[in-house]
Amino acid sequence: MYALAGFSGSTLARVDEYDPATDSWTRRADMLTPRRDFVAGVVNGKIYVAAGMSWTDPNGVTYITATEEYDPTTDAWTSKAPCPLASPSNNVYGNVHYGGGAANGRLYVVEFNTNLSGLTATYEYDPSTDRWTTKAPVPFSYQEFAATTLAEELYVLASSAGGGKLAVYDPVGDVWVLRAALPTIALPGLVAANGKVYAVGGVTGDGTHTPFAVSPAVYEYDPAVDRWAARGALTVTRHSPGAVDVGSEVFVMGGSSTTSLFATPVATVEEGTPKP
Repeated sequence: MYALAGFSGSTLARVDEYDPATDSWTRRADMLTPRRDFVAGVVNGKIYVAAGMSWTDPNGVTYITATEEYDPTTDAWTSKAPCPLASPSNNVYGNVHYGGGAANGRLYVVEFNTNLSGLTATYEYDPSTDRWTTKAPVPFSYQEFAATTLAEELYVLASSAGGGKLAVYDPVGDVWVLRAALPTIALPGLVAANGKVYAVGGVTGDGTHTPFAVSPAVYEYDPAVDRWAARGALTVTRHSPGAVDVGSEVFVMGGSSTTSLFATPVATVEEGTPKP
């Protein structure tokens, strides 16, 4: 498992590798470009990252188009073709957000951008040709994305105050299909395991009728019945965490323990076993 870049007082390029067998972390080669709010995915045993931002001051955001490839066997990063993202209308945080992941041998970046005529876009990266292609836009305009891959399809949850909308992308047909929305929780991590999708942590409230609060809740989405159900809770309250399935276990790490725009990073790593 790899923890890539992010934010801890400043935008990071740091990479750390976790071995569940020994419960130990090892420092690996830094990414070429420090970034946060980026997209990552694995294709043919290599990690690809694209898009993202670099900022400490929310009024001075630098948007990143660079694509990089990491080879775990050589512990080396390589620059690839940049993602053809739309130009932002300004450099204030909130006008642009990115999400996505790998599916069917490609990396996908979904973009929310107030400078786009339809507000959203989808881009596909083919590592075999080092080329980007524009695909069908993600079908909602909520601002912040969490994503995971299940059965070679990309699941994207877009958050807004009070909950989120879910859509699944079929890379073969270049088609997005809306699925059941996730009520009450925004900004969770998203991970697929045992044929289901799990939303872990997040923020409750809408900031108007009810105050924002960080939540440890876990929700399970079953694609077979298109339904969300509550499934316990994390041991550490957090929103926007990273989450990954390794074997039959789900690991949750990072995220923020406060609703402040300036994140309070969470160092604790949790391991759980989803019930089939």
